[in-house]
Amino acid sequence: MIISLVEFLPFSKYQWSSFILFILVVVPAYLGSRYLALGKIKVLLSDKGLAHFWEKRFILSWQKNFKISKHRLVRCHIKEERLFDIIQIDLDDKKRYSISRIVLYGKQNDFYRLANDLHSIINTLKYQ
Repeated sequence: MIISLVEFLPFSKYQWSSFILFILVVVPAYLGSRYLALGKIKVLLSDKGLAHFWEKRFILSWQKNFKISKHRLVRCHIKEERLFDIIQIDLDDKKRYSISRIVLYGKQNDFYRLANDLHSIINTLKYQ
């Protein structure tokens, strides 16, 4: 005997209740994951160097605010990947400081201007 799977789907006479159950599961899961995985930082570039301050941390994150002196900054370049645009600042001890954003569509905005400004500011800070 072949049993049709359509008989077990909740769409026949309980269409509204299945839609409400779907919304009750998906919306809190989406909002919860969005707010739990969202971090916000402030990056200040001054004549002393670069300062990284957390305005909103990730859940279970113990990362601290830090500062990078201007003598450690080597160069700044932008790295484009398929889903991310990344500004990488190379430091003198072979480490990198990265600022990234997710690319949802191909529109260029202030991110590239930030990369160009960081590049010129780092060059002027190095030779002061």
